[in-house]
Amino acid sequence: MPTQAQDSQSHRLKMINFHLHDNVKVKAGTADPDFGNDISGWQGRIKEIDPESEREHVVYLVAWDSLTLQAMDLPLIVRSEKEGLSWTEMYLFDTDLEPAVCRDATEDVIRTTKELQQAYRENWQNLKNTAV
Repeated sequence: MPTQAQDSQSHRLKMINFHLHDNVKVKAGTADPDFGNDISGWQGRIKEIDPESEREHVVYLVAWDSLTLQAMDLPLIVRSEKEGLSWTEMYLFDTDLEPAVCRDATEDVIRTTKELQQAYRENWQNLKNTAV
């Protein structure tokens, strides 16, 4: 007969719906946990799984795909950078995610991230120059 700890552990393992590198999509009605804006439909890949973070929910680190990155507003990127937050990935609960079909390659994500980092730097420099 399983002990309570074993039963709890097996229950927690059953809650892991996704695995590393799985493609996922944010469910409709989901808000960014940091800023509160709607992130419904954003897509990416599971980069990290933390089943121990909450008793009821597994937390996943989702690395956004290139199409999601391209659709981000530059002010969101600037705000994330100012507050020391990553805009290329986000921690979300299992209940916020659903399976998705892959829309790009890892190389696309790398290229898009570099392009947006350059745009961020240029935008930030312009903001600093106008504030002086």
